[in-house]
Amino acid sequence: MEEDNKMKKRIFALLLALVMVFAIAACGKKDETPAAGTQRVSRVGAGRTSESPSITPDSVDSPDMLPTAVAVAPPEGKYYLTVYEMNGEDWMDILKLMGGDDYHPSSYYIEFQGGDTCILAIDYGPTESDFTLDGNMITVDMYGNDLEGEYDALSETITLELDDGDYALKFVFDKNADISYIPETTTDDGALTAAQEKWNGLWYGYMFAMDYFGYYEGDEDELYDSFMVIDIGDDGKGTLTICLGSTYGYYPYDYVSDLVFVEADIIADEYHIEVTEGQILDDYGNAPLVTENWWLGQSGLTDEPAIVIADTYTDADGDGFDYLFSFRMYGSRWEDMLGGGSANRLPPGYEEYIAELDGEAPDWGGYSGEFPAGGDGLLDITYDEFKELLDEISNDSWFGDEDFTYDDVVEYLGGVEGRFDEEYESSIYYEWFAVNGGGAYVLFDVEDGELIFSGYSASEYTNP
Repeated sequence: MEEDNKMKKRIFALLLALVMVFAIAACGKKDETPAAGTQRVSRVGAGRTSESPSITPDSVDSPDMLPTAVAVAPPEGKYYLTVYEMNGEDWMDILKLMGGDDYHPSSYYIEFQGGDTCILAIDYGPTESDFTLDGNMITVDMYGNDLEGEYDALSETITLELDDGDYALKFVFDKNADISYIPETTTDDGALTAAQEKWNGLWYGYMFAMDYFGYYEGDEDELYDSFMVIDIGDDGKGTLTICLGSTYGYYPYDYVSDLVFVEADIIADEYHIEVTEGQILDDYGNAPLVTENWWLGQSGLTDEPAIVIADTYTDADGDGFDYLFSFRMYGSRWEDMLGGGSANRLPPGYEEYIAELDGEAPDWGGYSGEFPAGGDGLLDITYDEFKELLDEISNDSWFGDEDFTYDDVVEYLGGVEGRFDEEYESSIYYEWFAVNGGGAYVLFDVEDGELIFSGYSASEYTNP
């Protein structure tokens, strides 16, 4: 994970998860000269020696001559992370999950190299730091926040803590920790892991698009039917896919499964899901997800298990909008949202969705025709003219009363047959190209023959 992605991660309406990357700034150097009447404890190699100023029986009769403080020699060498807690929960397993095949306990440590500097490695990469030692109290500056704790020279352990009101963090480092490690191997015994049982499966809900900017500025807020599929393996790694449906009604998942809006790689445990890499598929190719906004957990604001995601979409031209996803496991009935105002949103196809659950959904039918072999897909119009036509097709198909088929698209494009690209289990692609370069692909549903998606890109599609 890159350093600019290592920061606190919060998700909408949910106290969730955090992985910290620490870059250490500055601090002072403790005067190592012991004061009169103090005891110094120092370490030489793995052993320990102590030196005390001479205290005679006569001198201890005077309270003024009793030791008043302990000056501790600065720690040296590597101290390995053995405890990582957030809000009282053990997060060592999260480090293992994030490290994957590369995980090793020796990768997480605080190392002292002499003087007043150290190297702190809690996430993916060591960061140079200064530290202060006042007696046995140690302080490390973390992006303007102090990690404070205790250095126990006898047991050679260091405890650091931070509590900012939202997150209470605790780290324990041990110089003598056993860092021998045998990677765990997974066995397929047919039992689901806690993460699989909690997250895997089909989720239904909506995407609320709002606060448009740039080219989209002035557009009205819109609500889209949406499906999300989560597939996590035994090793905690998997995929997350979100498909957009209609703004005005319900189509079963089989009908919109090829209309992918978000695809992402994830890691997960029973408490949270983290997107490690993902993208929004748009007309320009894709827009990378801001992964720190995609730390997902179960929302505490609903009566049923739910996932809420809030982020911003920005296309290649810098135009876009804010959006919010709200999903519940397929089969949930959203009873707590019925009869509410705008804040209690329901997916636009909720009534049809309930009808499907109750076995009362209409017969969605099927496409009995056959798709043609197609042609060369070459249009006698410019790329800009072609994009205008394609926008008209998409708008009429998605927001109008017509359901466009392949024949409708061919007619719209002056009778030019599309070039067949590829056929999948539930969809088929055709491509068309402008006379001056640039083109588009159009996706049709093999079940009903209707257009389900179209996109164009001057950089990716050129004349064949």
